[in-house]
Amino acid sequence: MAASDGWVDAAATRCRQHYHYFAEYLSPEHDGLGAQTILVEAPYVSQSFLADYADYYARGFTTYERLCKRIHFFQVAFDLPALEAALTDPATGAALWESYLGYVVVKPLPGRPIGATLLRPYAPAHDKRRVYPVCRPYEVNVLGKQLTLDSLIFQEQDNNVSACATTALWMAFHKTAALFQTALPSPYHITATTRNLFYRHGRT
Repeated sequence: MAASDGWVDAAATRCRQHYHYFAEYLSPEHDGLGAQTILVEAPYVSQSFLADYADYYARGFTTYERLCKRIHFFQVAFDLPALEAALTDPATGAALWESYLGYVVVKPLPGRPIGATLLRPYAPAHDKRRVYPVCRPYEVNVLGKQLTLDSLIFQEQDNNVSACATTALWMAFHKTAALFQTALPSPYHITATTRNLFYRHGRT
């Protein structure tokens, strides 16, 4: 399995709700994106995880890896020679790059491996009205090829540095930072700020 490593167990991952959601979202069924090719980039330096790693995981007694994997998805089927041709010949690779669906970062953490994720939204359907007002353009570098993807970032909550509300704020800040050029703090910094502002004990 593409996401498997020393911290992520493939069998356990298949039992998780996120696995089934992504499998359906990326499949050709149920209006899914129809991914046909997976490209694994490893090792990968995730800026969002690196910030949390430096502020939290690097300071603990348990040893964690700092490098991640990034799994890219494409809507067309291709092999390694076709990928190499697309990287060297823009005319040959146009269809391949246009089929890019996004990526999922796999963090080296037990139980909460899904890091920064950018995936193309569902396409318009004849019987469904779909509007995505919070999407914004992201620049994605795939093996030196610069691509643009309209989406909004997602990641699984990490109970050590960012619970559900913190993760939701982090995703929302990605939109507000693009709109208003405001700060984009890491999940750890969001959590640290709320601890300074609100009482956490002794309240009913």
